Amino acid sequence: MRKELDLRSCRRVSNGTRTGWLRAFYTPAAALLLVGLCAAGAIGIQNRTLAREISAAQRWLEETEPQYLQAEGKWAYHEALVQRRQLTEDLTAALATYPAITSGLIDRIAAVGGDRVVMTLEGWDAGTGTLSFLARSGEVLEIPSYIQALRETGLFRSVEYTGYRYQQEGYSLVLHCVLEEGGEL
Repeated sequence: MRKELDLRSCRRVSNGTRTGWLRAFYTPAAALLLVGLCAAGAIGIQNRTLAREISAAQRWLEETEPQYLQAEGKWAYHEALVQRRQLTEDLTAALATYPAITSGLIDRIAAVGGDRVVMTLEGWDAGTGTLSFLARSGEVLEIPSYIQALRETGLFRSVEYTGYRYQQEGYSLVLHCVLEEGGEL
């Protein structure tokens, strides 16, 4: 067997078959090109599929955004109601520690002054348990004894006033008395 090599024609002859080295070069290049095209095609198909899924998700988000905003508003309203309810329960619990303001309580406070000091209820602060009222007396000396008598009733944690004033009807003062928590009426 004899092998002949012709470098000018770039051919190799072997067993009577001729193969060019250009063909030997193009075969792997064509295979690589084919593999690359397949990979690019697969990536392109995946890209289109993913783009469709993203578009569908965006359409769904756009369609449901008003519902989401409405639900978010309802949740905020719900939270505000929960806070208000808790505040109401806390206030109710705080008020339960103070005695109820009844006509019996007002009568007991008025009875402390007897017929010498007249009392008029001016206000009630349920948050602090403070009763505010105006006391009037014709005699200046009745005022300190009335204040002392209020302190001794056991109804109040504190009895405060800022002084008294003289008018034609007599002497008057504004009292702020904080009820004793859980006190007996």
